[in-house]
Amino acid sequence: MVRKQNENYFDILVMLMEYSCHAASLLNDLMNSYNVDLLQESMQRVYDSELCVQKERTIIIEKLLNEFVTPIEREDIIILTNSLYNIHYAIGGVIKQLFALDIRKIKGYAKEMTQTIEKCCTILKQIFVELQNYKKSRFLHDLIQKVYCYNEECGKTFIEAVRDLHINTRNVVESSSWYQTYLSLKQSCDECQRAAKAVEYVVLKNI
Repeated sequence: MVRKQNENYFDILVMLMEYSCHAASLLNDLMNSYNVDLLQESMQRVYDSELCVQKERTIIIEKLLNEFVTPIEREDIIILTNSLYNIHYAIGGVIKQLFALDIRKIKGYAKEMTQTIEKCCTILKQIFVELQNYKKSRFLHDLIQKVYCYNEECGKTFIEAVRDLHINTRNVVESSSWYQTYLSLKQSCDECQRAAKAVEYVVLKNI
């Protein structure tokens, strides 16, 4: 990704969120055009992306160590950074899990949950772009509420998916594998909500 001159903390947070958006898009594409033979390639892309995310996190830590004045409290910057770090690793973890559990065919519920995760990431990017103007923003609250709504939607799909497993899947290994996959998808969406909550907390604390 192209770096800006005089990059500030908010710019780096947006860049971190962009990595999560790319991971969500990769997962969504994978779910909708599923090919077991391409899983290792997708997993390698996740590993490469994780290295980039770690580098961005390190840049923020180094800036915090070297700069006396920060736009918001150091603790708040770390909270936001870690929340984005967690989203990316959660989404990437789903792709790794598809490979580890040798998932051969994707279920409709998984596609629905993945689409919701991608929507959450898209909204979160808007949130972090808007965060730099948090004192004047008219949109932050509504955007955060959208993430909450999407997470609730994902939770409902998760319940339906698990119920479907218990009713229609007799193979114990398959049922266990899919439960773990659904749970990982739900946890990815939960991480999106935690990031939205972190923004809400930081904004309320700093206005």
